[in-house]
Amino acid sequence: MTVFDANGRQISGIHHNHGFHQAQWEAENKLIKVARGEKKMGMWERVQTYMAGDTSIDLGPFVGPFVPADRELAMSRAYQAFAVRMDAS
Repeated sequence: MTVFDANGRQISGIHHNHGFHQAQWEAENKLIKVARGEKKMGMWERVQTYMAGDTSIDLGPFVGPFVPADRELAMSRAYQAFAVRMDAS
């Protein structure tokens, strides 16, 4: 699943789909040392926790609320835009 934050930044649980800001945050997060036995929480886990109701979680540069990606709507809008361009030429 992919979601977008209030500023339009993409966040995904699949590393191939990470947006620029998430990839940058994840890389920086890997460099942070943690105490033995302590688990690092990735951004996707943080967003899932936030969406489950824990609004006290640190989201770094991301801002709630989070909106799921609507691929069907995006493709419909793209099709309409290209249809208008084709008719204009």
